[in-house]
Amino acid sequence: QYFYFPQSSIKDSSSLATAMPHLAEAVMKRYKFINGTDAYYNNLFRAQLIAGEYEKAIASIEEYRKTDSRTNSLGPFAYLQYELFAKAALKKPQPFEQTFRQDFLRCFRMMNNKTAFNVGNIFRADPAAVAARMQAALAALPPGDSVSFKDALTLCRAYSALITYKQILPVSLPMLKEQDDKRYEFQDSFYIPVRDGAKIFAYVVLPREVDRPQPAALLFTPYPVIGMKEAQDAASHGYAGVVAFTRGSRSTNEVPVLFEKDADDTYDVIDWISKQSWSNGKVGMYGGSYSGFSQWAALKKIHPALKTVVPQASVVPGYDSPMENNVHSSVRSFERSYYVANTTPLPRDFFDNWYKSGKSFRSLDTLAGQPNPLFQRWLNHSDYDAYWRSLIPTNEEFAAINIPILTTTGYYDDDQTGALFYFRKQYTNNHGAHHYLVIGPYDHYGSQLMSSPNLKGYDLDPVADLNMHDLAFDWMDFIIKKKRAPALLLNGKIAYQPMGTNEWRNAPSLSKMSNDTLTFYLDKKANGKNYSLTSQKPAVQEIEQTVDFADRTTQNNYYASSFVSKELDASNGLAFM
Repeated sequence: QYFYFPQSSIKDSSSLATAMPHLAEAVMKRYKFINGTDAYYNNLFRAQLIAGEYEKAIASIEEYRKTDSRTNSLGPFAYLQYELFAKAALKKPQPFEQTFRQDFLRCFRMMNNKTAFNVGNIFRADPAAVAARMQAALAALPPGDSVSFKDALTLCRAYSALITYKQILPVSLPMLKEQDDKRYEFQDSFYIPVRDGAKIFAYVVLPREVDRPQPAALLFTPYPVIGMKEAQDAASHGYAGVVAFTRGSRSTNEVPVLFEKDADDTYDVIDWISKQSWSNGKVGMYGGSYSGFSQWAALKKIHPALKTVVPQASVVPGYDSPMENNVHSSVRSFERSYYVANTTPLPRDFFDNWYKSGKSFRSLDTLAGQPNPLFQRWLNHSDYDAYWRSLIPTNEEFAAINIPILTTTGYYDDDQTGALFYFRKQYTNNHGAHHYLVIGPYDHYGSQLMSSPNLKGYDLDPVADLNMHDLAFDWMDFIIKKKRAPALLLNGKIAYQPMGTNEWRNAPSLSKMSNDTLTFYLDKKANGKNYSLTSQKPAVQEIEQTVDFADRTTQNNYYASSFVSKELDASNGLAFM
């Protein structure tokens, strides 16, 4: 199916404003409901908004909420920005701003802090990003005065967001600030002194509804993109929200350092928290990736105020990041060390240009125009030596850990290797450890934040729909506030989701997650165009593989674009089947 859409609309905003309602009406006439397809009402309400059919759009939003419960955690407030836009537009000649403000305040008065924070995020869109999305949809159109059904839906989705946010942001943003100021006390941009005279940049947000000393949730991170919003998120869960940064991150006064000072610095930050008037002396740590490592660093010497940690998708420095199997990753090694001291991202083609240039890996900081001693120091430790091992607990320190821990990771998590390394290491040194694990079909993002119903081509079981971020706070509520334990962990220390079963299972240990193991050996025997995997150990064999490091014409991507494929990509490698 194709729809008329004049080329003049692509570059002229007035022509676009005329053409889009006509396109939306044409789409609605041909759009058919497909049973079980959640996207139907999602696309329909957007076309109805563009066409000015506001009552119908509101009804479609309500229908979509019924079908979209798996992928949207906002419940009855999902897509509220579009609903309030439609209601305000519907009540003309009453001024749009007046109606929108009344409905906005009415809805937010009904919400607790957590719901208000999550819903508030959908009213905080970046107008430049919304406009860029519209321009990208227009730029992708083929030549001519017609568009495909798929392109028409893409245009409707982008344009509905454009017209909605253009109207509501001037009204919603000031009201959100009013709401936030009523609900929270913000302590912005200050420094926490640590033992050697260095200063750690931090944010603190306190919920005003709590009028007594309260527990704190600490997120320790190197990433400058994280900030007040994350501290407010923790406060919305009922904690004093504290976000503290590694040395040099968000600070011009300290030399950027990753990994090396976290053990001492997290101890001193927790000590500072425990002495504040708003603190009840109990601190929990949470967060993923690098922040997961920071929690293990804090466990080298446990501060008495630290009651639990939730390391998610945790990095083991030198073991799985910034290198794995003694091979450095450009993203994990250089980019991570670069971003600690820089808020400006590297050009998108930076690594591609470096690779094609034939220059050494060690020259990356020179190419970026900024010497990076930390990056060079990492390169000087090219195996998992004492430098790296000193950054996490020793065997004796693992044995001494006496607080409850929840680890989360995923089958497709970049740092599953690290997360399970810590889990195994603690149980090896302390058989009675209070260490729990949740693992399922998640990537690095889903292992610490929210799952996706479709993970790179694979449709997850409905039961796998899990918000790991909320689980972290549920765990801290259980340990620190003595609330009920997360349901997933009532029947065993390990909760795992076997793909395709649509159920969670529990086990007391990693070995009990399966009833058998299979061992395969590499065999040079031909299997089609590839080699063989055999269950019998073959005689000693050699297979020659030549890698020309000077050849920069081909490369292998660390990340797979899809987990489901009809063919095995064996380029630049040897495949055994």
